[in-house]
Amino acid sequence: MIYNNNNNQIPLLLIFHENGSRLSEEFDHYHPGVLVEFNSSVYLKEDLFLINIIHYLISALKGMPTCFALDLIGSHKTRPVLAALCGNQILLCLIPGRCTNLVQPLHVSINNPSKEIIRDLTDQAIPDCKEADEIE
Repeated sequence: MIYNNNNNQIPLLLIFHENGSRLSEEFDHYHPGVLVEFNSSVYLKEDLFLINIIHYLISALKGMPTCFALDLIGSHKTRPVLAALCGNQILLCLIPGRCTNLVQPLHVSINNPSKEIIRDLTDQAIPDCKEADEIE
């Protein structure tokens, strides 16, 4: 969970490369406080970003003015996203390319190590799979 100053929880969002057909098989294995989404690109696309802004970020902030630092991915700077943020007193601060690690400590201390752990566990599990379908 990610916490803001109001002690409201904003759930962690995990995006996996998949169409979601296996979600029913895997869903019980995820922590109930973690949002799990699937898409073909594994990127936070505009529609998914807007859903999370509207349903989680805005409600957790309760109208308090906030600075929100993001990198320059396309979905972070679309007109609907900017309108949702600006319309709710959320100032968007876009981080220039190759500077994320300098200004976003969570990216360095949590996101990257988490991705490395997931990658290592996946690399360890692949040899145990007998068929290609099991690798997914």
